[in-house]
Parts: sequence; structure tokens; C-alpha cells
Amino acid sequence: MIHETLQIENMSGLIVFLTLWESVWTLIGLWYSARKDKWWFIGMGLLQLLGIIEIYYLVKHTTFVSDVKKINWRKLWLRN
Repeated sequence: MIHETLQIENMSGLIVFLTLWESVWTLIGLWYSARKDKWWFIGMGLLQLLGIIEIYYLVKHTTFVSDVKKINWRKLWLRN
């Protein structure tokens, strides 16, 4: 019973809410830190919202890319 309530399908609303919450507060923080330079705000906002910093970290400092290459995507998608 508890296992069913913790499935990701049941948490889609929570995930959307948390994503919006994080995005709004990030942009507010960026706005106040870069009030005098709108280009700084735009650039840092895009870096944050597109996940470029996180992607760079995963590619350069982890085994993420090699792990993804090892996945048999065809078998995974045709499983259902």
C-alpha cells in the first residue's frame, strides 16, 4: 500500500510544483544580484534553467556519459 503511494506517477504534481518553486526563487535571486546588468541576469538565468552547469559537471567529472552508452536503449524501449 505504501509502495503504491510513493511511485513517481503519483508525484507528478509535486514535481511540477517543486520545479516551478525552484525556478522562481532562482530567478528572483538572480534578479536581485544583477539589477544593474540585465545581460548578466539573462545569461545566468539561461544557464540555470537549461541545466548547463549540471550537464557540464556530469560530462566532465563523472562516468555519466559512459554509463549512458552502456544502456541497451532498444531493449529498454521495446520491453513494454
